[in-house]
Amino acid sequence: MPSDGTQTPQENAPISKLSDDILHYIFSINTDLSLFTRWTYYGLYYRRPASQSSFLTLLRCSHVSSYWRNTILLSPILWAAVFDLRYLRNHEWMEEVIRRTGQAPLSIIGEGRNFKISERVFRYFEENWERISYMDVLLTNFIPRISSDILEGRARAVERVLCLLQRPAPLLEICWFDIRFHSVRPVTSSERIDDNLPDGFRFFNNHAPALVEFHSPILIDLRAPWLSQLRHLSLHGPLETADLLQALSSMPVLEILEDEQNSIISTHGQASLPTVCLPSLEECKIDSREPNSRPYLDLLTHISSPFSKICLNFSIRGILEPTELLNRYFEPLVAILKSFSVICGTHDATRVGLDIFTDEFYFWTDDPQTGLSSFFVNLLIGRFPQDRIETLLAALVESTPMHTLKSLHLNFTMESELRNCDIYSPITNWFSLGQVKILSLSGQRTLEIFQYFQSKAPTPIFPHLHTLNLKPCPFGPDVALVTKLLNLYIELQRPIKTFIIHMGSYFVDHDGTCVDMRWLEAFNGLKVYFKLYSYESVCATIEHICGSGNSDQLARMTLHHLNPRL
Repeated sequence: MPSDGTQTPQENAPISKLSDDILHYIFSINTDLSLFTRWTYYGLYYRRPASQSSFLTLLRCSHVSSYWRNTILLSPILWAAVFDLRYLRNHEWMEEVIRRTGQAPLSIIGEGRNFKISERVFRYFEENWERISYMDVLLTNFIPRISSDILEGRARAVERVLCLLQRPAPLLEICWFDIRFHSVRPVTSSERIDDNLPDGFRFFNNHAPALVEFHSPILIDLRAPWLSQLRHLSLHGPLETADLLQALSSMPVLEILEDEQNSIISTHGQASLPTVCLPSLEECKIDSREPNSRPYLDLLTHISSPFSKICLNFSIRGILEPTELLNRYFEPLVAILKSFSVICGTHDATRVGLDIFTDEFYFWTDDPQTGLSSFFVNLLIGRFPQDRIETLLAALVESTPMHTLKSLHLNFTMESELRNCDIYSPITNWFSLGQVKILSLSGQRTLEIFQYFQSKAPTPIFPHLHTLNLKPCPFGPDVALVTKLLNLYIELQRPIKTFIIHMGSYFVDHDGTCVDMRWLEAFNGLKVYFKLYSYESVCATIEHICGSGNSDQLARMTLHHLNPRL
């Protein structure tokens, strides 16, 4: 405040005149951890996608003005909502934030990357367990590396974890908890934290009245009373299909079911499985690293929703050989793909994508109601035989009506094993729909295959097409293919209006700096967008209207001047 009593520009600003209620409401939105991303499992490790920290947002808000600072410092509920371990590695700073939380319900996120941090955090859990309402935490290296007996240290750590998780959790709403131990040898299945559960172990002593979301590295009791109130369940097995279906029948409010840990196994000795209606189910996510997909086929074909469709993301990466294992496990994969349309209701999908590589098959749909659904198979070793690709495509087209299709994305391999264009002939049934307005083609081979089918058709495959999306930038022989495609629609008197070209540092001429795109000037009025990338993200977009008299812009489409690292 100036000495003459006048107000500073900051104090005169409209945002400085907000009422206490509105100001506190804004701060509370900024500290809502449910808006941010969770830990995602990537094979052998977890990773949290980059996101703005609620803790840093609150800290910066407290520096805007003395009034804001006092408001925030006097609000324990705000500090308790942003207990972020990534920014509390200093012991004194952690103690200060703990003091500011008062007795408010706690929301804790982050990772203890070493024993010292993990030990301090875990001790804080033990002291404040009944206050925790939101927990999204990964503890790693929870055993001192200097320990003379790794197994003994691990046993003590497991005992502490299990003891904590058996305590009642009266305020806990979201529990997303995992723990990884430092070990002198590779992790094996025998090192699971739940290998030696004590007799009578019960999560939260069966008392977690507010719990709605749950993930843990410990096998759950499918009879636990709090399961019936869950809205989001991440599985940890092994769980037999029949037992899981029985448990799901008692989860009327479950909205999201996911398995990223190969948790489900087939039920032995049972001829039939019950069909379960999940009235609130919206999304099912399966990411398996085991080749046998039979348990997931049994699960997916025995759950239903009154809304007739759910968002399904199915991924299997564990087929190691293209011969014996592929033959053995191929049938349930085809059955799941045939069920995909029924489960996801793809008859309403407006965007569809199909990627086929030597060792991958990836199909996705984007529905205006359920969002993005996908089917993904990856051979970790080996290559897809041609007949398997044809079978998958036939199953896909047979069971997946595309009457509402408006945008189609295609991406095919360049490997010699799949160069026969006839392999892709089943998808010509999609081409006959004639409703596609946006076509995205990725890769030289994809462009060749599309032109192959177009050459067999008496008229343009997609007569309503107005936008062509091409990646990568066409050069050399690809230019003739693109030119022929653009001219075809001009002859039909339905010229393509928009051409989007995805550039990259590896699509340049001999001097490594630019590419000549003046051949586009022949298409008068065509609007072209050049997308320039840096680390797979668009860093710039250049717009050009062909025939506008600015051909110099196309003569040398430089790449690196917008981003020297390209």
